[in-house]
Amino acid sequence: MSADDAARLLPELGSGLEVEDLVSLDDFTCYARWWDGFARPAAFTLRVDPPPVLDAAAVESIAVRSGERTGRPREEVVAEVTRALAARMRDLPERPQRRRARSKHTKATASSAARPTGSPPQSVDPGGGQ
Repeated sequence: MSADDAARLLPELGSGLEVEDLVSLDDFTCYARWWDGFARPAAFTLRVDPPPVLDAAAVESIAVRSGERTGRPREEVVAEVTRALAARMRDLPERPQRRRARSKHTKATASSAARPTGSPPQSVDPGGGQ
């Protein structure tokens, strides 16, 4: 839990707790507080069991059964998503074209395009003529 989340939860848990108490809890440990019908007792800690070890065969079996009961062919889903995205793109307002800044390469190309046909290209001295 983040310190921001802990700070938001502190008022719900009552007095006597600090942000550090919440952010430093061990795994599978939490604070709880409930209404007993007459008053709200102080917050207390409790520990829950960790989840069972993952059984890969059971996971695969559940995925297969779920796919058989509620799944759709991949191609059908891809086609539906493609249609939905295309419809959204059609509904978007057109954005104005932005002018791009010309790079040195673009400027050189533009100046060479303005040269009369048959003119030799101008040489550039990288040393600045020295």
